[in-house]
Amino acid sequence: VRQLLAEGHRVRALIPPEDDAGHLSDLKFERVPGEFSSIDALRVGAAGAHVIFHSGAAPRSWYHDKDTWRRVNMIGTKTLVTIAHRAKVERIVMVGGMEVAMRLPTPYGRTRFQAMEAAFQSNFEGFHKEMEILAVHPGVLVGPRDRRPSEFGRLLIDILEGRSGWLPRGGLPLVDVEDAARNAVLTARRGCPGAEYNLVGE
Repeated sequence: VRQLLAEGHRVRALIPPEDDAGHLSDLKFERVPGEFSSIDALRVGAAGAHVIFHSGAAPRSWYHDKDTWRRVNMIGTKTLVTIAHRAKVERIVMVGGMEVAMRLPTPYGRTRFQAMEAAFQSNFEGFHKEMEILAVHPGVLVGPRDRRPSEFGRLLIDILEGRSGWLPRGGLPLVDVEDAARNAVLTARRGCPGAEYNLVGE
């Protein structure tokens, strides 16, 4: 949201009811309250938009309802693509992650990849030929405004404060959150339809 506004774009964002979006309180953009599963909210969000950044997903690995990943990541994505096409959206940028880029067999990685592949396939087969779909896969995000904090942010805090912590052998694909945002917007402008772009640092 910050990067898009900084580049002069008008922004509309879907904000779930449980998220007060306090970290965005200093920004002026249109808020659409609602869940990703709400067809009405998706229609409001897509109306008049040129580009949609689709980052809505069920990433957690501890959902009690195992159907959540399929319902949100797969069916939810299919619904969004259909609504966006009817609203004459020009491009959808699907925001995945390293689990998706590496095709990891986790519930999130598997269902998110299948959703992405289905969206690409519908694009190639002409079902949504007037709309272009591409994907970006940010690495492990680090940087300002990690408000919860994230799992990796909490790990860094634990290490810095002397509590136990661990890092996997071989390193992690880190990326500055502001670099990732800039490159996601750049991909929306210049990326090739059907392509996937990994957004990682060194």
